[in-house]
Amino acid sequence: MITFKKIADGIQIIYQNQIIIEHTSSKPAFYLGNGSETIDSYRGNYKIEDYIESRIPLKKVEILNHALIFSNEDLSLSLNFTEKNDRLHVSFRSNPKVNRFWMRMYATENEKVYGCGEQASYFNLRKRNYPLWTSEPGVGRDKKSLTTFYADLKDRAGGDYYTTYYPEPTYVSTRKYWLHVDSFAYADFNFKHNDFHELFFWETPKEMILSFKNTYLDILTDLTTFTGRPPKLPEFLL
Repeated sequence: MITFKKIADGIQIIYQNQIIIEHTSSKPAFYLGNGSETIDSYRGNYKIEDYIESRIPLKKVEILNHALIFSNEDLSLSLNFTEKNDRLHVSFRSNPKVNRFWMRMYATENEKVYGCGEQASYFNLRKRNYPLWTSEPGVGRDKKSLTTFYADLKDRAGGDYYTTYYPEPTYVSTRKYWLHVDSFAYADFNFKHNDFHELFFWETPKEMILSFKNTYLDILTDLTTFTGRPPKLPEFLL
């Protein structure tokens, strides 16, 4: 069940008795803006630069039945909430010319986070941000190492801790929930903060799906039921 709890200068979005988003005018949960990107590719390695032209905090919030409207002057973002198969679906709609989107999920200091596709450098993703973009993983994958330095110098192939063949806008939290965002745009999931996770996209995503479960086995079962599971290996490999 989804509930909206009014707090001082803001609102908490609560699902299954757990806070998922906390918004106040001084610490907004959503930002909209515009930017222009420069992408340079070489043999599957990428240099990506993003010039942020605007990042507008949506300080105001209005409750309309099962929807929320976040706004700031002429910018607005609507969130519509539905529950399907014991999962929360949140659909987004914003001004059509917006091409940068930030949202903050509620977090706790000791929470651990896993996922974002195939990440080879770190298991727990907290205290780092993860750009989600398909690329060559790289050689060395540590900008402080000589291996990565020379791979970059000779062939632009050093990579970084987050470079991966398979990024995915999905994570699992030790707060016993999984989250997936329906978007194919460039994204950056920032887990550096103690009290929120900031998810950034080069578009307004279509939808966010979230599910709380009692055990990690139930979490992964539900997540892979939603995303799909690979087929069983053939008998000659078992």
